[in-house]
Amino acid sequence: MAFFRGRDHTVPVNHPPGEAILLNRCRLSSTRGNSARAVAAVALGAAAVAGVLAATAIASTPGEPVSLVAPAVPAPAEAAPAPVAVPVASPIRDRIDSVADLRIGGEKMHTALLRQFYAAHDFQSVWEGRKSQAEALLRVVARAGDHGLDPELFHAGLLRKLPTLSPIDRDLLLSDAFLAYADALARGAVPIEARYDDEDLTPEPIDIATALTRALDSPDPAA
Repeated sequence: MAFFRGRDHTVPVNHPPGEAILLNRCRLSSTRGNSARAVAAVALGAAAVAGVLAATAIASTPGEPVSLVAPAVPAPAEAAPAPVAVPVASPIRDRIDSVADLRIGGEKMHTALLRQFYAAHDFQSVWEGRKSQAEALLRVVARAGDHGLDPELFHAGLLRKLPTLSPIDRDLLLSDAFLAYADALARGAVPIEARYDDEDLTPEPIDIATALTRALDSPDPAA
């Protein structure tokens, strides 16, 4: 016999044997299932809260989207190799540097002045495209005697044979004649180191190679 419990009293109820036990087991099983589901829900809620807290801790700046994956760090770019300067081929430079005592047609050249002058022009030909300037300067050199200077000091005889020379030697000979003449006008025909100590001639230093370079683009190079 089982009892049916009402609000205010208990009423005995007849049940077949074993029915009360089955009801009790169903109620117990139902209670256990509800308890398990409640525990699982609490666990899931706790995990969600923990995830939010972890994401919030990772964020560096408030308001910025949070990423749980660390950003990829780009590999440092390799520095480009520095370009290798390739020297420009120059037959004129090779001719100047070929011997310590440069001579053309048997006459000695002023190697230091030639090297300085052609360095300002990348050791390329100067007079091939400046024929009018060359002719004007040749006329001046031919009148070197007006200044008490011997024109042969500036290759006057050899200059008359220009067509027989190679293009490189022709360019070098013209430059040497003009440089030597300008140097003689600026400092005198006799080198300062070869003069007597009691001479009072003390010319101011002048860059002869630069002076000739300026004359190239002048409307009157002879001046």
